[in-house]
Amino acid sequence: MQKKLQEAFKRRQQEFLSNLDNIFDIAKLMQRFLQRQREPDRLGRLSGVVKELTDKEERTRLRVVKEENRRIKYVSASKSSASYEPLHKNIPLRILVKI
Repeated sequence: MQKKLQEAFKRRQQEFLSNLDNIFDIAKLMQRFLQRQREPDRLGRLSGVVKELTDKEERTRLRVVKEENRRIKYVSASKSSASYEPLHKNIPLRILVKI
């Protein structure tokens, strides 16, 4: 019985050590990834993706602002007393009027 316990203990100890090695391997990979992010031509960066998305959102917002400005000009040029309703409520009017 003592021999079986020793074998089980050794097996669990080996499993623990292999899992511990895996954890350190992951830590080394993360360390390499973080070091690569600091390099000038870094491969592991996401800022290009984020910048592209931000630029796309900005172009969309500007397109909406231009459309709102066109609507304001059209409404102000017409002689009717129609009230102006913006297409998008979340864009402030001070931005819409600015050209």
